[in-house]
Order: sequence, then C-alpha cells, then structure tokens
Amino acid sequence: MAKYHLPTRFRSGFKTLIDLDINSVNVLIERLKIFEIGGGPKRLIAHLHDLPIPNIEEVARTIFSFGSILIDKKIDLPVVAAELVENIISTNQDGLDTAKIDSYITNLISILANCQSIKISYKALALSSEVTNVFRDSTIITDLRLISADKLEDKNRYTIITQQLRVIYTSDDSDKTIYLNLDRDDLETLREQIDRALAKEIMIREEYSTSLNIIKIEE
Repeated sequence: MAKYHLPTRFRSGFKTLIDLDINSVNVLIERLKIFEIGGGPKRLIAHLHDLPIPNIEEVARTIFSFGSILIDKKIDLPVVAAELVENIISTNQDGLDTAKIDSYITNLISILANCQSIKISYKALALSSEVTNVFRDSTIITDLRLISADKLEDKNRYTIITQQLRVIYTSDDSDKTIYLNLDRDDLETLREQIDRALAKEIMIREEYSTSLNIIKIEE
C-alpha cells in the first residue's frame, strides 16, 4: 500500500496540477521560486492568482500542503510523486488519463523540486503554531453597567465602567472564544507588556538581521 495519500480537500487542485501542460508547469515553477518565505496558503493564493492556470486557488492550497511532505529529511521525490499519482488514479479517475501517468509523475516531480520556499514557510508556520492554542483575533468591549436603585424613579443613579477582552483562538483546528473581565489597571499592565514585547522584537531584528534570516509569518 502506498505510504503517501492525498486528502480529499486537495484532490481537485491536485488533479489540475498534474494535468498541466509543460509551459504552464514552467510558468508555475518560475513563480514558486520567488515566493516570499513565511507566507501561508492565503499568501500563496495571492502570489499565484494571476497565472493562466485553471482552478488556481485549489492548486495553490494543494501546493502549500506539500510542505508537510517536503519537511521529511528522508524524502524521495520520485517515490512520493509516483505514490500520490497512484493514489488519486486508484481512487478517482474522473478527468484523468491512465495513459498519462508518466507525464503526471514528471510534472509533480518538477513542481516538488522547486518548492523550497514552500517547505521553509510550512515549517516556520508549523513552529509558530505548535502550541495548543493559537491567537486569531481579539476585541475589547467597553460598557456601562447600571446599579439599580431601590426606587426606579430615583434619579440619583450609579454605574460602573466595565472592560471585557474577547479573545478568539484556534484549538484542535477549530475557533474558540474566551471572555476576560479587566479593569483599568489590567489594561495598563497589558499595554505595558505589549509595548515591551514589540520593543524586544525590534531589538532582535536590529541586532540579528545581519546574521539570521528572520521570517515574517503570514497566513
């Protein structure tokens, strides 16, 4: 049984990819060579969107998924290509020609061999999100909470100001939300910690950018 299998969500893009003509493959490879390291699937879609290739969004997502294979230090590209093509031919031949298997494999080998930026980007993205919970978005909600008077007609009313931090994070491939109540001191502390973290990042970039290629992670 083949070691490498193609997930269902990538089959459409994969079929388009391996069935490209040689000119389209070469155009795609040249564009992949200049993909900025650190970009994610969305960035790759934007990078390839204007190429004269059908189904380009699915093709881009499929190509980025190859990163999970390419990070294997013992990878054998011809074997990987053959097994992936064999897998899709055996499970879904719609639109594919079994007489062109060798051509499909050749196309795939050429593309995989030119995905160095994808490989590094995938690994960087994986390292940045290897913790259980990954931040996605946040909002601070400022509100007034009235304190009810004994008599509703009493105009002498009191209120408190509340601050609520809503954090959206990803855990086990699904988005989750948590709400945290804060006061002014908490907000000041949070601001100081964020300012310090940003200052530390600037310092690291300034001091190490000449000796290290610092990757900017994007989706």
